[in-house]
Amino acid sequence: MSIFSSKAAHKHAMPSVSNFEMRGVLPGPRYSTNPATESKLGEWANLSAKGLCLVHAIRTDHGLSSELTRRPAEEVFQRWDVFSTSLIACPSGKAGRQQAPLGTFAAIGLILEVPPENILGTFRGDVYFPTHETGEKNKFARSVLSGRSAYKDKPLGRRVYIKGGYNRIETPEWVASKIYIYSEVLVVGRPGFKLHYAMTKPIKVVGILHHQNCELSLRDLPWERVALLRRLCELNPTLPLSVV
Repeated sequence: MSIFSSKAAHKHAMPSVSNFEMRGVLPGPRYSTNPATESKLGEWANLSAKGLCLVHAIRTDHGLSSELTRRPAEEVFQRWDVFSTSLIACPSGKAGRQQAPLGTFAAIGLILEVPPENILGTFRGDVYFPTHETGEKNKFARSVLSGRSAYKDKPLGRRVYIKGGYNRIETPEWVASKIYIYSEVLVVGRPGFKLHYAMTKPIKVVGILHHQNCELSLRDLPWERVALLRRLCELNPTLPLSVV
């Protein structure tokens, strides 16, 4: 519904581009009102040109019970608040494995195009994001802002604490420069939320990845991988499959 009574009123009320130019009004930010965050988010706008991409990994031991095996991936991601991805070298991109290690949480994943405004946090390693915190008494929001996870670091035996909170934005170059096994880039799946300045948009799925020698998935049973890959291809028939 328009706030204007007629199209003519709308046209009269909205200044033209020439009016903005004449009055010297500068355009607003694209992603964030914070200049540093605006600049860093802008670096995530065209990852493929850098030979990089974001991948959401799917463990085979959980894969066939995942919502991603019941409906098309883009539909699923639009229902998810926040989920994890990893920054990797594109399977056919410019960057070599030395520049951006092909580190993922699991051997099978979905290659994504994520709008910069959907990025919540960028980290060089696993940050134990509190995905399963409830909305009760704002537990989820408090965990995001405080950096306190519901998960424990097994070697240390204590709950994980991320200094400064989970809403940390760095450039893809910073993340790729020193990855600890795999990076974790937290993204918002639901469109229409104001995370920074612009509203979040739908995330596009552009491919399926099979990382054959993923160190964290060497014990996968072959049939589990085949079953998961087959199901993902059936639900997303237009997506290309990349094997690395």
